Amino acid sequence: MTNSPAAISVYSAEEIALFGGRDLSEVLARIPGVNFYHDTGGHKFRVMTRADAPRLNNNHTLILLDGIPFNRESYTGGLWNHAVLTTLPLDAIRQIEVVRGPGSVLYGTNAFSGVINIVTKRAGQIENSVSLGGGSNTTFASTFTYAAEASDTETEFVTAWRHYRTEGERLRSNDSSGQFSARLEESSPGGLVTARHQGFHAAIQWGRAEMENIRGSDIQLADGGLDNERIFAAVGYERDIGSHWRAKVDLSHVSQRLELIEPTAGVLGPINYKTDDSRIELQLQGELSDNLQLVTGVTWDSFLARIEEPYPFLPNWRNNLYSAYAQAEYQWRETRFTGGLQFNKVEGIADKTVPRVGLIHNFTDTAGIKLMYAEAFRAPYALETDIKLITPAVSLLGNPELRRETVKTWDLQLFHDTPRLQSALTLFHSRQKDLIVRRLQSPGVISTFNDAELEIQGVELETKYIPHANWFLSGSATWQQNKDNNGTRDTTLQPDYVIKAGIGYRANTWSLGLFDIYQSRYQDNVIVTPSRRTLNPAANASHNLSLNGTLELVQLNRLELGLYVHNLLDEDFWLPPVPGFTTSNQNTQPSVESGRTYLITAKLPF
Repeated sequence: MTNSPAAISVYSAEEIALFGGRDLSEVLARIPGVNFYHDTGGHKFRVMTRADAPRLNNNHTLILLDGIPFNRESYTGGLWNHAVLTTLPLDAIRQIEVVRGPGSVLYGTNAFSGVINIVTKRAGQIENSVSLGGGSNTTFASTFTYAAEASDTETEFVTAWRHYRTEGERLRSNDSSGQFSARLEESSPGGLVTARHQGFHAAIQWGRAEMENIRGSDIQLADGGLDNERIFAAVGYERDIGSHWRAKVDLSHVSQRLELIEPTAGVLGPINYKTDDSRIELQLQGELSDNLQLVTGVTWDSFLARIEEPYPFLPNWRNNLYSAYAQAEYQWRETRFTGGLQFNKVEGIADKTVPRVGLIHNFTDTAGIKLMYAEAFRAPYALETDIKLITPAVSLLGNPELRRETVKTWDLQLFHDTPRLQSALTLFHSRQKDLIVRRLQSPGVISTFNDAELEIQGVELETKYIPHANWFLSGSATWQQNKDNNGTRDTTLQPDYVIKAGIGYRANTWSLGLFDIYQSRYQDNVIVTPSRRTLNPAANASHNLSLNGTLELVQLNRLELGLYVHNLLDEDFWLPPVPGFTTSNQNTQPSVESGRTYLITAKLPF
């Protein structure tokens, strides 16, 4: 997307089919600048962009479904992402667009260090099919897709469903008493239904992620678990106004519940969270002249969070967020200028305005340069402002005086784009301020404060090359360094270097793809937790190599056999715990990505 005023990478349905993946998180991990932190304490939910810190609340990367916020929730803004990353059917995805850097001008809160937009397929792009599969660790997988359309009435219907269940790899970690081991079972069914009729569109996504995890502390680890269920519903209408303008309205609602089994909570036992979040957006876009385009809109978000009895340490929490935004793009010869602004208001917090400016200049039809500046914000949520959890050992109190987190980012990008070769080199610098962190307020009392800053700078190189109609090559290399407001370096603990490379071949009836994700070592968490204890192996450099192959049997009604192998080299991955978790005093803990697993599938079109 060379005309967009941002650093954007696009991952297509063809790439998903070629390189495979068990769920959305594995697919996203192959995109430049996107990193995951799948530790055994949280399982699959934490996503970062541009080496941002793997924070407790996981709310710096906004995920959209067809342009509508998909992973925001009112308790923390993104902590319960398990069903988002594991239950969305991959067969329903047309492409994934990742914006690296701030996106609050158009998308509001949480579009802080990155935005991920999942674009779903239309009826003419999906194949009716059913598949069944099985693999290591007693894994069972199934998918179902169906689409229908009536071109004369401009009506279409798409549905896609998936179910994945596994006993999980046996993972081992040490505590003070010795070695603890557990299988992290996972069950993650989910489905998506979309419909369109003339200017109307609607979508419903349901998913439920039941996952076991390892909780406890460095003193004594224990079995834990979570059950995360969510329903996303959206409806909208678009209409042309004259020949140069288009208006649309979108209404969406996300209902989410989570049961958390936390053994370290003692008498608390299972904790049940519920959130209900609604959104309305009105947008107008069009041309003011042949060279000047404008998009403008207003939004209203309503947040409701609560914890059920018998542990109501969070009262029913309601808040509203209002915003108005506008972005204009002007083309002058070979140069495109962009300017945007969003005004937002959160109840109980001072008003905030965030800007974006950019310049894109084409040296030739295929090469050019981008210079961009953008700001973003992240509003505080219920866990940070209103929680009141008091125990004999420690108390956690919210802070209603919190301010928004903010970030300012500069990007400089050189790009080259032809039908066979796409490449870009990006330099970026970000400064995050007023970060919300937990600190001791008094002995035995922890509260939240705006008292942290983070500076991240780095380089991103990415390329896609199609030397022949059958071959596909892609790769990226990123480098970053960071420091906090005290001058302490590597406080995000993220690897300095990440290299991602894929090579694939597609014939008429078969395909084969290999993809490797190399990470230099994670930083030692003694940087942020001086009291940490060496109990497990170090978080060394690693390769996560996957293989995906398909074979179509034309004589058997085009039955397609598939083999997907995750972590082909059978490596064990270790992650340094970050502050804010009960396991933070360990030097490392295992990643749920550890161990080689395979999945064999049979897919039958109909």
